[in-house]
Amino acid sequence: MKTLLKVIKIYVNMSTGRSGVLPVLAQGRRQKTGPGLRNFLLLDKSAETCYLIVLTHFRPVAALRHHHKRIEVSYMLELRDLSFRVESDGEEKTILDHISFTVPDGKLIAITGPNGGGKSTTARIIAGIEKPSGGSILLDGRDITSLNATERARAGIGFAFQQPVRFKGIKVRDLIRLAAGRDIDRSAECAYLSEVGLCANDYIDREVNASLSGGELKRIEIATVLAKASKLSVFDEPEAGIDLWSFQNLIKVFQKMRANIKDSSIIVISHQERILNIADEIIVLADGRLTEHGSREDILPGLLKSGAACSTCLGVA
Repeated sequence: MKTLLKVIKIYVNMSTGRSGVLPVLAQGRRQKTGPGLRNFLLLDKSAETCYLIVLTHFRPVAALRHHHKRIEVSYMLELRDLSFRVESDGEEKTILDHISFTVPDGKLIAITGPNGGGKSTTARIIAGIEKPSGGSILLDGRDITSLNATERARAGIGFAFQQPVRFKGIKVRDLIRLAAGRDIDRSAECAYLSEVGLCANDYIDREVNASLSGGELKRIEIATVLAKASKLSVFDEPEAGIDLWSFQNLIKVFQKMRANIKDSSIIVISHQERILNIADEIIVLADGRLTEHGSREDILPGLLKSGAACSTCLGVA
């Protein structure tokens, strides 16, 4: 018996959200066509279309020709033919050279590669801090290329800088409330700090200034990203400038974030093997070009063999 793909196209009102789709799925299951039936949904929000995918058994194989339809899968983020050029000493320098990739829903994507390959530039373009010289960026199917950083933050993109900003006179609790965009009580503020492994009572009323270490600032910044509850969270080399002990705690934070990922996606720019090992997919950028993109299982062994991934922070064994 051959397993074939049969597609039934069902129109639904996507503006009603997920609850409006579930009855369609239940209805589809009652239309059982054979043993071992498995159904799942593929949503195309832009076309207000729901595809009910039915996996079942057919004979003969030629039957596939009569049931085949083209299906376009939607992604959380799409970069299409993205380029970035700057003027340097009177000459134009290419930083990103026509790169394209997608970030699916519910996945952690790691972007790695040699220094100067365009990783941080890519992160800053996604966040709207830099404007691309060419190409387009789509978030949930919407073209956001022309949006600035503030507009993209409102659209659901959170960004954590390689070197977190210090704010003299602003307390940690103020930063978390600003990130949340609403009034939250002390227990909620403390919960976000606990999520990143900080004792809330020791940090909630501290100023975000030079008294905090690099590792503490990193985790506070991650707490603000959690408070914002972004669709897409982008972290630019979170291991940069922190000691080995702080790095160990940082790994635990990202492991927990990946385990609890839901209705969102995460991009992490990193060289570190332990961060790459958490990723669902790995993208490799070198000399402004995308050289590899695949699952962790396919990409990471080759990086380790070539020595492209660092085994520990600060080179400590």
